Amino acid sequence: MRPLQINPEGAMAFGVSFSHTYMEVGLINLAGELVDSVRQNYAEARPEVIAASARDAISLLEETNSVDPDRVLGVGFAVPGDFSPEHPFLIAHPYFPHLRDANLHAIFSESMPYPVFIENDCNSAALGERVVGFGKQYTNFISVFVCHGIGGGVILDSDLYRGVHGNAGGIHAFFPMHQARPSGHDFFDVMAREGHPIRDFNDLEVTGALELSGVRPWLSRAGAQLLEALSVVARLFDPEAIIIGGRLPPSFLDEIRAAVDTKSFCASSAAAKPAVHASGLGPKAGVVGAGALVIYARFLDSRSATRSDNLINGRRQS
Repeated sequence: MRPLQINPEGAMAFGVSFSHTYMEVGLINLAGELVDSVRQNYAEARPEVIAASARDAISLLEETNSVDPDRVLGVGFAVPGDFSPEHPFLIAHPYFPHLRDANLHAIFSESMPYPVFIENDCNSAALGERVVGFGKQYTNFISVFVCHGIGGGVILDSDLYRGVHGNAGGIHAFFPMHQARPSGHDFFDVMAREGHPIRDFNDLEVTGALELSGVRPWLSRAGAQLLEALSVVARLFDPEAIIIGGRLPPSFLDEIRAAVDTKSFCASSAAAKPAVHASGLGPKAGVVGAGALVIYARFLDSRSATRSDNLINGRRQS
């Protein structure tokens, strides 16, 4: 038997992960590796603006990396929100009001020269972890994604488990909206009360951000909240690992992981605990996962052969 190896340059994909004031667009090779990426800023996250910014970034990456269009499999978009079975299919996070009444797949496809694939940002991050993150060493894990909200992705037997409507992993349900939550939205509110008006996550990409007043107490509280919720999730799914990621800087994720991975985690049972990691991909998990989504949909999704249990762009296919 002769060993086979994938040629990473055999095919490429683009991944798009966006916040409410900026986006990151990455070029992903067939091995799921991030070849290159660019960041685009914009004033408002409207669908048409997102589409145009993504197209400009893709053109730049094509030129910079001499991309052969015939080798491009498609463009994956990681979108913030849950899916609905009815039009307009996306229940967007409140930070993205202009996405709620838009057919994103149609708008994005109109601007793209390649096929478009859409997944929620939590599932995209889970795919990123599976392809090139800590998830490479596990077949069953839970990915936590601290973004504008708080969500998760579930990998079971090396497959992304989406659930009936594409919303599996919704750990936000543990944290009512009217209460303090381990979410980016909540973090921004706390920072504003502390006198630090953080406009978006990229404002935290500065030296000393971890030492701003209010940051460590918020991270400690968020970790304690997640400890309780993830103890339940760990017993429900019995995963090998839980990977804590999101748009927060890696140092912030390390603090949350430390607050979760204590003697109190899963202490109600003598059963084995899952390993707990802070994502090594950090904020890059979204853009890597968005590109990996294309590769996954084209080659790796075990349900794609029958389509009987497959969700594409937030909708179940008949």
